[in-house]
Amino acid sequence: MIHRKLTSPRRSGVAAVEAAVCMPAVFAILIGLMEGGRLVEAQQVLNNAAREAGRAVASGRTQDSAGNTIPLTYPQTVAQNYVGNAGFPSVRVTTTLTNKTGAADWQNCNQLDRWEVIVTMPFDDVRWVFVDLFDTNWGKYQKLATTLSATSDWYSMRNIPIVVTSDTAHN
Repeated sequence: MIHRKLTSPRRSGVAAVEAAVCMPAVFAILIGLMEGGRLVEAQQVLNNAAREAGRAVASGRTQDSAGNTIPLTYPQTVAQNYVGNAGFPSVRVTTTLTNKTGAADWQNCNQLDRWEVIVTMPFDDVRWVFVDLFDTNWGKYQKLATTLSATSDWYSMRNIPIVVTSDTAHN
């Protein structure tokens, strides 16, 4: 009678080798997902910052509720505060205001002037992974995205007094 051995040869360490082979790919995918999520979050924060800066421009206010003069840099400050309060570095956030219908600044524009507000932030202030993303262009390497930006369009709702004159007396 022939006796067979029912146990297989020892396979100790196989799981460790498989983990060592698979883990770099799993970590790369996980880090990529986190970086992509951070990018989407930063873009949404910039969209909201552009909206808030646009609201400041559309108001056309020259004084706050305490009677203090509001500086012309107020929309920039609003955008920087919004980005900073969301947890992103706000030092290099820039705001560009363009009056699409006239040449006046936002505090002296006409009612219903169309304003374009662009808020930008360097991508380097957002990313967690410090690996540059490159695109090949005929053998030359070019950096892909270097800034994130958001745009909003607003119409000035600046209050301009309406004067009504009447020549006839009411009885």
